[in-house]
Amino acid sequence: MTDATPAPAPAPAPAEPASTPTGAGPSPSTTPADIAAAGLETLAANKKWRSDFDGASGRPAQLAAAKLKSEVTRSAFNPEADTNPAQPESVESAQGAVTQAAAEAMAPGQDPSEYSFKWENSADFEIGELQNMSEVAKQAAFDVGANPHFARATIEAMDRQLSKEGSYTPTNSDALDDHLHSQLGDKADATLQGALATFEKMPPEAQAWLQNSLSRLDTSTAAWAVQRLAAINRANSA
Repeated sequence: MTDATPAPAPAPAPAEPASTPTGAGPSPSTTPADIAAAGLETLAANKKWRSDFDGASGRPAQLAAAKLKSEVTRSAFNPEADTNPAQPESVESAQGAVTQAAAEAMAPGQDPSEYSFKWENSADFEIGELQNMSEVAKQAAFDVGANPHFARATIEAMDRQLSKEGSYTPTNSDALDDHLHSQLGDKADATLQGALATFEKMPPEAQAWLQNSLSRLDTSTAAWAVQRLAAINRANSA
């Protein structure tokens, strides 16, 4: 494992976004559309949200589920916009259901066995090495209190981008910090602190992997990963 550039600790997709950096082309980066797609994937994995969205729990719950879906998309394209503006009275009854669905979408796993990951180029790894990677990732996700679907979307998106290493310019601490401040403004420092809080809960092996991975990602994807870590901290601090 190579030395990692100590990017501002691991480091929102605000509500529940999860992006899937495609990295196509000579300069791949994570786009808001990627973040929205991965966020919707995580949301769709929530059984209660699917039931509500399909109308099984009544119209108010269906409206709430639809609103949460819209929020996931909106937050990917405008992360720091006011997510709680004054709401028309007709929508207020749905707010509790929205909050509940959002919380359930970020509910942590109860055991490391609930987490699973697929790795790019897994055929290139020895069985023992692949098993160790998965066990480290499972334990880390459990230790930080990540939702299993959220953790899988995050790690697999990072892994896919790393499989394209060499087709983009890796980030560094200054570039990552500048990107976060440009994207989040005065929320950047709080995001970094939240990501650091998540990072510090990881076992040493996972910390080493994360630092190494962040230093090898492009700046946009690394910033996205940092925001995902911060989102885990926010969910567990609520």
